[in-house]
Amino acid sequence: MIDLNDPNVVAVATALTIVAGGIAVVEFTWKPIRGLLHRHDPPVATRPDIDELAQQIKDLEQKVTHPPEYLDGLPEAVNETLRAAYQEARILQLEGYQAQSVDKHREASERFTRALALADTDSQRAALRLLRGQSLHLIGDSSGATQDLEAALLVSERIPLAEEADRARAAALGNLGLVYARRGDLERAEEHHKASLEMNRRVNNPAGEAAALGNLGNVYADRGDLERAEEHHKQALEIDRRIDNPLGQAQDLGNLGNVYASRGDLERAEEHHKQALEINRRIDNPEAQANALANLGLLAAQRGRTEEARRVLREALALYERIGAGGVKPDTVRAALQRLEEAGGEEKPRRRARKRKDKEPPAG
Repeated sequence: MIDLNDPNVVAVATALTIVAGGIAVVEFTWKPIRGLLHRHDPPVATRPDIDELAQQIKDLEQKVTHPPEYLDGLPEAVNETLRAAYQEARILQLEGYQAQSVDKHREASERFTRALALADTDSQRAALRLLRGQSLHLIGDSSGATQDLEAALLVSERIPLAEEADRARAAALGNLGLVYARRGDLERAEEHHKASLEMNRRVNNPAGEAAALGNLGNVYADRGDLERAEEHHKQALEIDRRIDNPLGQAQDLGNLGNVYASRGDLERAEEHHKQALEINRRIDNPEAQANALANLGLLAAQRGRTEEARRVLREALALYERIGAGGVKPDTVRAALQRLEEAGGEEKPRRRARKRKDKEPPAG
């Protein structure tokens, strides 16, 4: 569900690019570096600060696309120094998802390291390893991300409550699947997403189940198996509607839109991206709104509606700029606009070449 969308899956975003003979949507991946570790502890937050930060996190989690996660033991930590360290890191991470900011994810990973040194329980250690692994993945540190996520799997075996241990493992497996998918190892990605799906079903975690189904759908789309991709995204959408998860629904609809675009069914693709846009506007998710608008602008261009394409792409770019998003997405929207400006008037529809769009995300 994410990208030019991004739910509980995990984090995968997509970007737009110009290709020879037309405009295409391709997978977008962040590429950065592991940051330096701070060696001092954060100050102890007061109760009002902690409560205010907790509400800020809750608000962001409801409208920002992010991958599946396991948070047990952190939001309720008795150690207020630990809780404050977690909250500061978590806010940076969520803001990083929203603005596609490498710098925020790098800083979040450093702060998660601080919090990890303060953890009291194995559930807290598993959760912090998982969260830090997500940010390392999104700054391009594949090795560090894999190390953290595999460590989360190991630590989860020591969590006393079996259901909580399985929830931690399900999230770690799903995020490892995203790491392998980004490397191009679709076989291992599928293996991990299937294991995550099974575990989420076992612990009756429908949001995690929907995220795993969406991630499997993206793996199948990458392989060109559009029938299985559609089937899995539809199953994810059915679950997200049943549990009233609008963030997940928007991601599922966007992923289905990409499947239909890959088939050349541009009318159905447009219909699904419009539905995704409507939901993202309702929940005030500006990054996902910009993604949906970008896809709709490109579809309009493909169908020869040049003026509409220019208008919609400009709206997408304005949203990217408003949230401070940099990198591939806004740059490729600018390139698409420039191409349309150079082309002049209305153009004949072009055949749309397309590669997958992931949902990273998020779900946890």
